[in-house]
Amino acid sequence: MQRAVLLLLVAMILCHTCSTTSTVAPVYLSQPQPGNGTSFVQALLDSSVSHIIFVTNYTLSNELNHFRGRPLQIDRNISISGLGDTFPVLDLQWKRGKLLLCSTCVFTISNLVLANERQGVGPAYDFFIGRPGSVVQTFNILRLRLACIKTHQSEGVIRSTNRSVSLPGSSVAPQPSAVDATYQGRTYPGSLFDANYTSDVPYAVQEGERPAGGYALGEYNRTRLCLAFVTDECLDRMSSDACVAQLMDRMNASAAAAAQGGLSTAALAAAIAVPVAVGLLLSMAALLLLLRKRWRQQQQQQLAEAACGSKRGADEGPAWGSSGSSSG
Repeated sequence: MQRAVLLLLVAMILCHTCSTTSTVAPVYLSQPQPGNGTSFVQALLDSSVSHIIFVTNYTLSNELNHFRGRPLQIDRNISISGLGDTFPVLDLQWKRGKLLLCSTCVFTISNLVLANERQGVGPAYDFFIGRPGSVVQTFNILRLRLACIKTHQSEGVIRSTNRSVSLPGSSVAPQPSAVDATYQGRTYPGSLFDANYTSDVPYAVQEGERPAGGYALGEYNRTRLCLAFVTDECLDRMSSDACVAQLMDRMNASAAAAAQGGLSTAALAAAIAVPVAVGLLLSMAALLLLLRKRWRQQQQQQLAEAACGSKRGADEGPAWGSSGSSSG
């Protein structure tokens, strides 16, 4: 009976999404982009675009930096998805507070692998800022993270989290579970799966960070894939956020050393204490090294912008991006 109720809720949400989605042809994105290709930000800026399809893996680099540290305003419903059942990776590069959703906006994500979407624990997406009424919803996605708390600990948090009051099924109890998930030939035993999760993500401002949150979150058939888990010993000493950050730092350091020839593949596998396939391990090493460099560059750029922001002329463009205007 409860499964039937869940299926009905998902069907209602899908029908609502379809009814509010434009009939304009979708935009297809790939990397590297062809000569006349469109970037993710260009598609977001084009008010005629409501559906974006990723054909290949896609990494956000500096596309949003030219808005001078301000979020890009979104004032329409947008849906992004992978092509068919290919599940390409969308790497959000741990970017925080980059899209500001209007109070009636629904941002839908489906059939994608989302990587580096949050630095801490929990299901929120740091990428979005919402207003009362904003919704972020996902269907059939994988969330790939470097480090997590253990699945049974996450299950307990999910069961004790209040469901969203603005999304369907506020009285339906969540049913998180541990599953053996497979992605690109690798098995992730004990992965966190949730068929129907909703919550109201609070608006949060942290010192030294951009604001994020402030939207209703609904996730349906979501699976979390983790490369490593924090230890109980660490959680006895520090918060879950601190433990995850510490483990990520250790993995970054090990990956950087391996990418520079300082560690063998076997040594790196031992250092991060997870059984990673050789091909994935080497690619992760190179990726993590690149992410580390970009993160440092972004910090330096933000400091420079803060120091000289008041001296910039009006010819540098608007302080806030707007999704209501087109961009070539």
